[in-house]
Amino acid sequence: MIAVPVDQPRLERASVSNYLGDVAYFALYNSRGQWQRTVANEGRGGGQALSRFLAAQGVREVLFRHLGDKLYGWLRREGIVSFALADPQMPIELAVRALRERRLEQASDATIGRLLHPAGPGNGHHCEAHD
Repeated sequence: MIAVPVDQPRLERASVSNYLGDVAYFALYNSRGQWQRTVANEGRGGGQALSRFLAAQGVREVLFRHLGDKLYGWLRREGIVSFALADPQMPIELAVRALRERRLEQASDATIGRLLHPAGPGNGHHCEAHD
């Protein structure tokens, strides 16, 4: 299952959210790129609760625009692979297709400094996990 963070449950007006941990909803797609359902983010706030929530939904891959290093670590512990969405204007369907075709860059220990948002205390941007 692929999770795409969205700010509203109706996909006809939704775009990929700038946030992951604090996003209101996730659009879930199967491995063939077919939309399955939209779920409210019950792990809101990030960290361990979010990674466990996504894993319980059967998520194996997640798209992100901004992702902090703590949340990245928790997702990785749950076996969820994170992919960076570089184009902020890309529609959800094209983003899911790009993921399936492996045209998005995967977050890894080697790419962590370049892909992950350098969020942390005192920088004014909340997107990393708070456990």
